[in-house]
Amino acid sequence: MTPEALLLSRLQFVWVIAWHILLPAFTVGLASFIAFMEGLYFATRRETYLRISSFWTRIFSVSFAMGVVSGIIMPFQFGTNWSEAAFAGNAVKSPKQAASREQTSVNFFCIRNFCCVWLRQRARKIRRRRPK
Repeated sequence: MTPEALLLSRLQFVWVIAWHILLPAFTVGLASFIAFMEGLYFATRRETYLRISSFWTRIFSVSFAMGVVSGIIMPFQFGTNWSEAAFAGNAVKSPKQAASREQTSVNFFCIRNFCCVWLRQRARKIRRRRPK
C-alpha cells in the first residue's frame, strides 16, 4: 500500500472512531434525559413533556443507528489498516478478551431489543392518541 493510501485509510479510521466514541456517549446521556422527560409527563400529564420526549426520541434513534453502523465498520478497518497486527494478536487470546467480546455482544443486543420495544410501544401509543 502506498504511504498516501495508508495515511488516508488511517484518517478515515480516526473519523469513524471519533464518531463511534461520541455517539454512544451522546445516546447514553440522551436516554437519561428522555427517561426523565417521560417521568415528568407521567407525573404531571402535561403535554409539553411528551412532545419534548418525542422530539428527542427521534434524535436518539438516528444517533443510535449511526453508532451501530460506525461500530460495524470498525473491525473491517482494523483488518485493512493493521492486518499484520491483527494476525499477530490472534496467536494469543486471553480469557479476558473473550469475556469482553461476549459482554459487548450481550450489551448491544440487550440495548437494541430495549430500543425496539420502546420505540414500537411509543409508536402504538401515539397512533392511539391521534384523532381520526
